[in-house]
Amino acid sequence: MLNLAFFNTGEGRVTGYLNWAQTHLPSFSIFCLSEVHDKHAPNPQTRRNTSPKPGVQSREMFDQYDRLVDIMRDSHHCRHDASAVHEGDGALYGLATFTSRSSPRAYGFQAEAVHGYYGAPWPSPRLYSSCSQIVSFFVELDDCVLLCAHGHFAWIKEGKDDHIIRDRQSHRIVAHLERRADEMLQHAKPVEVMLGGDFNVRPDLRALHSIQAANVFGPDGAAILNDTVEHGYDTRTNHYAKDERAADYVLVSEALRERVVLTINRNVPSDHALLLVALQT
Repeated sequence: MLNLAFFNTGEGRVTGYLNWAQTHLPSFSIFCLSEVHDKHAPNPQTRRNTSPKPGVQSREMFDQYDRLVDIMRDSHHCRHDASAVHEGDGALYGLATFTSRSSPRAYGFQAEAVHGYYGAPWPSPRLYSSCSQIVSFFVELDDCVLLCAHGHFAWIKEGKDDHIIRDRQSHRIVAHLERRADEMLQHAKPVEVMLGGDFNVRPDLRALHSIQAANVFGPDGAAILNDTVEHGYDTRTNHYAKDERAADYVLVSEALRERVVLTINRNVPSDHALLLVALQT
């Protein structure tokens, strides 16, 4: 059994988050996180202010996780430079991935911007995020190669509605998945795809539907695992006050549909629920 977790940390704002994360991190085969802070600043101007942003428990979230390397096999942090410009406290944040020693080896990690570009300045006024990214890697299973990807996709101030930014982003997400899958064309095993994370969209938007329909998931497109869980599109916790509850999703190749079980845990220290996928290997 392979246990894959997708989780937006909410920048670690909720009290007790770090203790929770350090306790639970080793229990997952693969832990895919977003909004994970690093201690390094992109330029001297942001280094001058060394205090954390109010409400953020630590600017060194990734470093603290990385101290578990004796338990975890590997760790990767892909930073959003532009986020630190907005935060103003010298903390870079981005996507982090941890793999356990008990899981099959994950390899071939790549990150790519799917909205904006790395180092893009935040717009003023802040109407949308300057950069969003996807990280992908391969896991060798007995009967297939799993192309696993996770992302934290574009935030738009006016709401989670259809928008050209999201449409273009979806095109870039699919292009990334297709390019990565093509790398395994000479492999003897089929490539099956799993994509999870904070999509920042409602389930009825064309941006999500265009990803779901992509042939990289198979001729019939992807299965959205949120459909298999009661209240599966409520991926928020009681730390989130707004009415719109949809944000996080997991999509898989139809060939994986009967081998996976999604659990949504809303009793976590973040404004996002934790999405846990158990994959029968």
